[in-house]
Amino acid sequence: MASRFKLAIVRSAAWLVAPLVSLALSLALTQVPLFNALGYESSLAFGIVLPFFVGGLAKSELPKAAKFSSAFFALLAPPVVMLVNMLFARNCSYLEGLGFYALSAVAGSAFAYALMRFLKSLSETFARALYASLYAGILILPTLYRFCFSPQIFFFNHIFGFFSGAIYDDAIELEWRYALFRIETLLLTAFLLLYSFREKFSRRDLVVLTICFGPLLLPFELGSDEFGFTSSRATLAKRLAPIDDDGLWRMSVQSDSLSRARTRQRLEQELRDLQRALALDALPKISIFIYPNAEEKRRYTGAENVEFAKPWRGEIHITEQSFGSTIRHELVHALMARYGVWGLGLSRSVGLLEGVAVAFETPDFDWTTSELAAALLKNDLAPKNLESLLGAFGFWTSLGATSYALMGSFARYLVESYGIEKFKAVYADADFMRVYGKSASGLIAEWKEFLATQDVPPALDSAVAYRFKRKTIFQTECPHRVAVELKRGSKALAEKRYDEAQRRFQRALSLTEGKNPRAVQGHFSARLLKAVLDSLPLAAIFREADSLARRLDKPEPTLFSLANAMLWTGYGSPSEIDSLFKRVQRAALSFNYDYAIALRLEALAIGLNPRCFSPLLSPAERDSILNAALAETRDSTARAFLNFLKAERLLAKGDDDGAIRLLQTLPPLRRDELEFQRRFDSLEALLRLGRTSDALKAIADAKACASRFVAKRAKEEAIDALVARFDAQRQ
Repeated sequence: MASRFKLAIVRSAAWLVAPLVSLALSLALTQVPLFNALGYESSLAFGIVLPFFVGGLAKSELPKAAKFSSAFFALLAPPVVMLVNMLFARNCSYLEGLGFYALSAVAGSAFAYALMRFLKSLSETFARALYASLYAGILILPTLYRFCFSPQIFFFNHIFGFFSGAIYDDAIELEWRYALFRIETLLLTAFLLLYSFREKFSRRDLVVLTICFGPLLLPFELGSDEFGFTSSRATLAKRLAPIDDDGLWRMSVQSDSLSRARTRQRLEQELRDLQRALALDALPKISIFIYPNAEEKRRYTGAENVEFAKPWRGEIHITEQSFGSTIRHELVHALMARYGVWGLGLSRSVGLLEGVAVAFETPDFDWTTSELAAALLKNDLAPKNLESLLGAFGFWTSLGATSYALMGSFARYLVESYGIEKFKAVYADADFMRVYGKSASGLIAEWKEFLATQDVPPALDSAVAYRFKRKTIFQTECPHRVAVELKRGSKALAEKRYDEAQRRFQRALSLTEGKNPRAVQGHFSARLLKAVLDSLPLAAIFREADSLARRLDKPEPTLFSLANAMLWTGYGSPSEIDSLFKRVQRAALSFNYDYAIALRLEALAIGLNPRCFSPLLSPAERDSILNAALAETRDSTARAFLNFLKAERLLAKGDDDGAIRLLQTLPPLRRDELEFQRRFDSLEALLRLGRTSDALKAIADAKACASRFVAKRAKEEAIDALVARFDAQRQ
């Protein structure tokens, strides 16, 4: 009787383990932002943990019915708990979450169960030990191998299913390749289960079984790259053509010769300049893959809107659109690898890893890293514990843009105050006391004292509020669903499928209570472009856009789109358009916005046909409007502006000689943004042409123009960086 009672207790405990672990994990995740709804993140967590316990049931002494019921309740708990939790935490795509969960935890549990059943058939004694070892190995080793030895940052795995990557984009959705990969998992599961009952088959039947499964599984393995399960350098070499003699730098075969030549020149310049700035005795070999668009990069690496480097592989992945602004940042990662942790080339401190890349990246025309950091502290937008940004948790859980700006300023302070050699010495292990003789908190206190001396004008206050005062992904409701709708809507808009674009953006608006700026602008653009093409009335469209803009926390980008549309459609009066543009200008969003506004206000002032700003026009049609205006006008101010526009078009086409002839003969343009852009573009063209004597005067002219702006230091840094690049090329 006692032995039976003991057996009943043991069996009850064995039955309860998987359901209790599942329930406990489900309840715990309801308290974690982003994981508190059934979706990609929570399914990944369940997919890592639950299959281990469900698979372990195959070795238990429970009857078959009890094993099934234990597994059933273990796998049922997460969807039920997350469904109930929808009363407290919003889930915008529960059904899609069920899809992620089924492909992750459910399919992984079936595979794990078959694995344990197979191991049990091999050895009753060592089955559990073998299972635990193989489970950990299958979970970790393929992922680690791909991470270290391939270009990708996404991973498919027969246990957890799919991991989008450590640096992933907001738009994560179920894909056909995920379902296709799980077909392979199910085939392996069936194969393992059948072999676990091999004693019931003859040797001939087993041979036939193997022969049958081989052709089914082999295509998945041989076609892994083609199906998108994996990615390799060999595959990328077929898609991207070399632009350098060694075949290390690759671009799309469809890129024109001008883009290829300028890209190669830029890479050569940046590498030589960074060799000087980082005091390197030699440059390593770096493979650089430049994709034609973000979608193509995502297909092969897993990162769509994020550019990244793998320093331990000497490898950079970037898109053509973001090349100019981010290539230097990624090159710093690759060049600092020799000072990082052995074998990885990374720093143990995420703050130092990203901070040094920001410190040496290409300056923009807006604000320096120190100015931004000072404004963040002044406006109480920085984390209370700045030292936490040196670690992974503090860096990634804060708003990304804030972490990058602050650590970029800190790294730059260390380099400028103590020299690059000390920074290189501290890079790997972040042992500040060993290198600087001061703790991290002490150095941060010094840096904060330095930032306190920085001037923070009202325009900078406005700029940081616009850039940094927003929610992180952990604080945002339905981030993936909204991002997917925005992505699909933008693609439909670009492909002129305006009805679909409207639907997508409308869904994003409904998910965000009408407060997503991208959704507002996209919805407005889709409705407007369709109405213009169909010759429909525009009044209702503009009224709706104005109403939606008023609900936004930061309406200025939408107001710019609204004013621009009023301009090229001829809907609004000049005074209304002027008023909207000037409101956006007062917000000090960025130099790019200010420059775009200056172009349009000047066009209004001289009476240029506003259709030239229409997104429906081809470049040839814009050139035609510009040439017609030049032929008609005799006003010197108007001709100067029109010739400036013509010169900008020539620069875009690679005609530096023609552009310089125009730019150098122009009188000063009356809007500072236009004049600064003219001076900067003239300087760059002269440097490309090798006219160094003329460039000396152009440098002085550009800096004199930069001094008229509140954000003059950033513009001066951009000028110095441009000159340094070309100086490095000549040395």
